[in-house]
Amino acid sequence: MKNENPLVTIAIPCYNHVNYVEETIKSVIGQNYENIELIIIDDGSSDDSVKVIEQMIPLCKKRFARFEFRHRENKGLSTTLNEALEWSKGEYFSPTASDDILAMDKVKIQADLLSKNIKNNIAGVFVGVAYIDNNYDFIKKRGENTTFGFKEVFLRNKFMPGQAVMLVKDKIVEVGGYNPNIKIEDFYVFLKISNLGYNFLSTDKSLVYYRRHEDNLSSKSEIMWDAVSEILLEYKEDNNYKHALSRSMLIHAHDLQLTTKKEAVNWALKATVNYPKVIFSKSFLKLCIKLCFK
Repeated sequence: MKNENPLVTIAIPCYNHVNYVEETIKSVIGQNYENIELIIIDDGSSDDSVKVIEQMIPLCKKRFARFEFRHRENKGLSTTLNEALEWSKGEYFSPTASDDILAMDKVKIQADLLSKNIKNNIAGVFVGVAYIDNNYDFIKKRGENTTFGFKEVFLRNKFMPGQAVMLVKDKIVEVGGYNPNIKIEDFYVFLKISNLGYNFLSTDKSLVYYRRHEDNLSSKSEIMWDAVSEILLEYKEDNNYKHALSRSMLIHAHDLQLTTKKEAVNWALKATVNYPKVIFSKSFLKLCIKLCFK
């Protein structure tokens, strides 16, 4: 009997996550949505990640509609995701970080929302994230119930966690996949897809547990800023370019205030000089509170 539920591709790119990847895989195995293919690509790990993954192969072959695993030299995250995309046979594509944990109903909720809304020009569904540390202690939650398009993506005023999205695979293919020359591969793709007129849906349900540790790319603020500014520059003719640039400067300032308040203030000043109206934003107010009271 043919499975009526769309095939969902879960793609796990792994790089030096020997301490986490087994738990990530187990959380995919434990999903209450049956029609899943799992693709794992180890991107040249120098630790024992490959050995850990290989031990999981029998369980994965038994559980999933299709399972593929490969390991090779390091090529970078975007190239790895493009390989998974090319290999994928699923209707929906969901990148999953190899140090995150998925709630058991994560795939089902996203797939159901996509199936119900795909005729409404929805190209992807985001879920909320619960942030935890290495001791599994809860830090905070983020997420919102909303629908948004290019302007919101461009201004970065919606919660768009790359590790918590499920996309219609054809839409990623339509924009040419992930750009190997861009560090923030997800933001690049979200802009490309929404710029074609597609929208995104978001739910506030916390269905991904995101580990905060020093290896997270998001902790490397300067790398993030360089990548964001490069991506935004492609849309410099857009009427909202200055606004978008200042919004991203403020986001950069929020990151910096954790380690250097002086630099955070400098970036906040740059944002206001570039687009003075940014001082009326919630982001600017929150930054001021952090700088004054934390």
